[in-house]
Amino acid sequence: MTEPQSPITSERPQRPGKTRTWWHPLLARLLDYELATAYAVWDEVLVGRLPLRVDILLIRRQEGQLPETSRRDLSVLVPLLNRVTLIEFKGPTDTLEPGDLAQLVGCAFLWHSQQAERVPQGEISLIVLAPSVNEAIRDDLSCLGWQISEHDTGVHYVSGGPFTMWVIETDVMAKRGQPILSLVSRVFLNEHERIIEQLMRTGHGVLLCYTLQQIEQFRSL
Repeated sequence: MTEPQSPITSERPQRPGKTRTWWHPLLARLLDYELATAYAVWDEVLVGRLPLRVDILLIRRQEGQLPETSRRDLSVLVPLLNRVTLIEFKGPTDTLEPGDLAQLVGCAFLWHSQQAERVPQGEISLIVLAPSVNEAIRDDLSCLGWQISEHDTGVHYVSGGPFTMWVIETDVMAKRGQPILSLVSRVFLNEHERIIEQLMRTGHGVLLCYTLQQIEQFRSL
């Protein structure tokens, strides 16, 4: 495989100045690939009647059970999924910035206000996937009066906010050998040959082929 090029971007007229890379829909398709038997995955969330849409993944628990292979492939993420989970994803060419967590919480409230079915607050969780937890987000949390603590290696719990919130470092997940999260990490961008070899060695050839097919489709667009 040749070295990954800079992500393809496309202008989105309804959001002036906003560009979207193919990392976001790639993550959505990979999660749908793994979770489809028990969860519905949407790669955009309607948060108002204008309409307003944001690049936040919505994962909603459905009937059905996940196969054991999917539980293993997403062994860090699956235990954190609630009945409804909103995910803010920062790809390998992006980084956490001040305001990101507050915006995610705001979108969660807007989404909740538009639902015909009232979803209890305790059944909604927020997850941020980002290459790393940086000083900008720590300063932001301090300003908001929220606290962040490491729950597990590369998995951080944010307390003090209105919803259950987690921050997962995708670069750390790549080092831990998490298959899906490795493929959308900065580590994959810089060490793709090693990650590909590791996935092949651990029996993830089908997942790898699916990922490469998706990347080629995005590039063709």
